[in-house]
Amino acid sequence: MVNAAIPESLARWASGDGSADEKLGEFVRLYAEALECERCIIYCRDPNLRRATTTHAWWSPAKEEYAVTWDSWFSDEWVDEGPPNADDPLFAAALVNADPVYIDDIANDRSGLVNLAFEQPTFKHTGLIHAPIYFQGQCYGILEPSRFGAPRHWSHTDQAITRWAQAKLGPIVASYVAEHGPK
Repeated sequence: MVNAAIPESLARWASGDGSADEKLGEFVRLYAEALECERCIIYCRDPNLRRATTTHAWWSPAKEEYAVTWDSWFSDEWVDEGPPNADDPLFAAALVNADPVYIDDIANDRSGLVNLAFEQPTFKHTGLIHAPIYFQGQCYGILEPSRFGAPRHWSHTDQAITRWAQAKLGPIVASYVAEHGPK
């Protein structure tokens, strides 16, 4: 039985077939639409090699100006992560804790995990969810839906959908990394 909070579009996605690449490409749009977000990315990483890249993204046609920002982020090249980056405490937290972080307003965040000087110019969002994607105890990626222009309160429904998504994405992202990741 599917949780009542999960939209039918995502439930159909979860039961559908397709390659990991196809599933992730479809997921970012469906998830962003379910949460009424203007952009959603999946950042994949090989936890053993510590190499990563942004592999999948969707943005609202109404927010095309944020699409240009992401053109430079997409590459077939998986880059070295190096040590957990002090400039991005959200990323460092994701490597050790699978719990999603819900940021309503990056300018007034109380979590202690937002480096505003890094976050604002790099990602340009005002509200986001930073949801680590784990499989078999290792962080294989991060799911990040974003909002722009105004703060965003993440509802209990948004949070339920996100926790469900993290569980569904774990094996798919791990499969994607095994097939397409760094060698």
